[in-house]
Amino acid sequence: MTETGKVREVNEDSVMTNNEQAHWAVADGMGGHLAGDIASQMITNNLAPLSHKENLADFLEDIEDTLLGVNQNLFSLAQSRNSVIGSTIVGAVIHQGFIVIYWAGDSRAYVLRNNTLRQITEDHTVVHEMLQNGQISAAEAKSHPDRNVITRAVGSHPKLFVDFHMQQIDENDLYLICSDGIEKEIADEELELILRPKTDIEETGKALLNETLRRGARDNVSFILIKPVSISNIT
Repeated sequence: MTETGKVREVNEDSVMTNNEQAHWAVADGMGGHLAGDIASQMITNNLAPLSHKENLADFLEDIEDTLLGVNQNLFSLAQSRNSVIGSTIVGAVIHQGFIVIYWAGDSRAYVLRNNTLRQITEDHTVVHEMLQNGQISAAEAKSHPDRNVITRAVGSHPKLFVDFHMQQIDENDLYLICSDGIEKEIADEELELILRPKTDIEETGKALLNETLRRGARDNVSFILIKPVSISNIT
């Protein structure tokens, strides 16, 4: 699901769903109209055609190479315009009972397991680095004025480093990949309550979107919910 929200005039987010290849991604563009939306769409358009290889490592290498290529193109475009053009990215790949999460920036991936929500990704932000270095507390991080200043994005620097995380899937898992439009409105503790198992994943998605909009949706809101139906049937 993706929505412009209640404040922004343009949706700079882009989502990619390739259920056949068990590959999903959410990109959150930055740089304003005709910059952020171009960046996010360029990422998802280039990721969409990728197909699984027999070796998972080869598929992940294709994903990384694709993002590195988009990074070069966006960085060159930004230089030609003398502007900033970029996008965060978070993606998920399922392969033989495992899920691989990849990301750059502050778009996030979560897993709800046994009714407990855990953030898989680590935000590439100035504030998260300060938190890790012990310069600020977790409480201070939540309200810090630079909490949305990111340190990594596709297109923002000549070199891009993509993080990867792999874990085994539990049949009752629910995965969420999303732009930071959700995090700006809903705390993790509240997000857990919304995502706890419901009879229909579509209803869960609608509940999450509606609650984000109800709270003001100051940013674009985009997310994908992934629920493995049967481990034996996973790609």
